Amino acid sequence: MLSQVWALTVTKEVSGPELVDVNETLQVSIEVESDEPFLLERVEDEIPLHFVAVDFPSGCEQTGGELVCNFGYEVDRAVVNYRLRSVDVGYGVFGSPRVYYEGGVKTADYLRPYFVGRPKVDLNLEGNSTLLPGEDVVVSVELSNPGAKPLPVVVLTLNYTGGSLEEELSLSPGESLRKSYVLGKAGKEGGMDITATASWGNSSTEKEFSVLYIYPEITVERKVAPIWRVEEGELRGRVLVTYRLSNRGTASGNASFLSGRSLELSPGETKVVREVFSAKAPAEKVSITDARGSSYGTFYFPEETPELKKGFLALLYEGVGSSIPSWLLLALLAGSLFFSTRFDNPTIKAGFFLLALVSAVLLYSQYSVGALP
Repeated sequence: MLSQVWALTVTKEVSGPELVDVNETLQVSIEVESDEPFLLERVEDEIPLHFVAVDFPSGCEQTGGELVCNFGYEVDRAVVNYRLRSVDVGYGVFGSPRVYYEGGVKTADYLRPYFVGRPKVDLNLEGNSTLLPGEDVVVSVELSNPGAKPLPVVVLTLNYTGGSLEEELSLSPGESLRKSYVLGKAGKEGGMDITATASWGNSSTEKEFSVLYIYPEITVERKVAPIWRVEEGELRGRVLVTYRLSNRGTASGNASFLSGRSLELSPGETKVVREVFSAKAPAEKVSITDARGSSYGTFYFPEETPELKKGFLALLYEGVGSSIPSWLLLALLAGSLFFSTRFDNPTIKAGFFLLALVSAVLLYSQYSVGALP
């Protein structure tokens, strides 16, 4: 039995770096020594939350958060060697072991920090990938430290078409930072290539992002032509105005008519607008804008009064087509086509084909003036 408690010494050593990655191991050595033999009951050592004990001697087992090694015999020196394998990202301290012997408990004054998880930076770069001329080129950079150790110096560098900038930041474990940067104004053509680089120590990570400058390019054409319409049983001359709008640009745009109509055109889209007036085409102004309302020009069209001359179809309807019911012309067309297949004589077949053609032309003259029911 030990007569002097102070003759018993307990030491502990954890060999390896303070910073380890998941699944790496550290060597632990606990030594108990006395000037005289004593009855050693057991040695207990706390296992930190982010580790498990491996390669420990027989007679030891991990129970809960501790490694317990049972002895129960007299020694003057005992050594417990085992390894700690990291299983999760985090940080903390290694504490002191407890030695139970006949007559009391002895411990060691041991504390050592640890960090599991290599320091790293997750980098993300975002922004609008398409911009209209004059809009700010804005990118958002998100930096986060998923590791277990602070990063006191992280250098963020943005290289972009026409310039660069650099900023020094720091990141605590688990911290995320989001910063926005204005890199200039969008032009009418082209774009901007952006590269963000985060550097810490001897490591770095990089992200790329591209912005495309887009704009609407809408053209407006107008055609004015006389047409004839049957209204209240009478053939009357009218003026047909046709607007053809085409967007050859890379962004959507709006076309606003002074008379009140408004159209939106996507890139590559064409729209046709038709209006009918009694005697003349009024003056019109069409303003072109982008989605923000910024102007891209105006098309002006003067007042036009075309000569209301009857064309062939209008004259044909007025002279012949108006006097024959459309149902009769349709019956003649169907019957002529049917009987043209029932005769082998070329002359008869040609006659039926001619009758079908005349019926079709008269029907079309009715259609052209809006006389079909």
